[in-house]
Amino acid sequence: MRNLLFLILLLSANVHGGESTLFFVDKSRAIVIAELAITEKYGAVVENYNEPILVQHHFKSPVEQSEHLQVQFTQQESIEQLANGYEKITSNNFTVRMDKSGEVLSVNKGVSLMTSKKK
Repeated sequence: MRNLLFLILLLSANVHGGESTLFFVDKSRAIVIAELAITEKYGAVVENYNEPILVQHHFKSPVEQSEHLQVQFTQQESIEQLANGYEKITSNNFTVRMDKSGEVLSVNKGVSLMTSKKK
């Protein structure tokens, strides 16, 4: 699957006031850069990662301060059976933002908790 990702390119055009710039990033390169940044900050937590990886291009907007590429890894940490028949699922979320040249802007880690009814 990763070999197929090598062939996939993320190409978007961003136009601001008559000025046009291309945002051209190789998706597999972005994933490798993100893995290295996460390993540098948190250790080898995404080594041999085989869950889906989300890669998104964010355009500059009132909400987003700058145009960037975001790579997100979500890793399930634990599933706990609760007494009422529900499951509590704990996941780690790692997010790396980078500019169009591949320079890392930020590396963040978050934890999400979810409950679901066991079928």
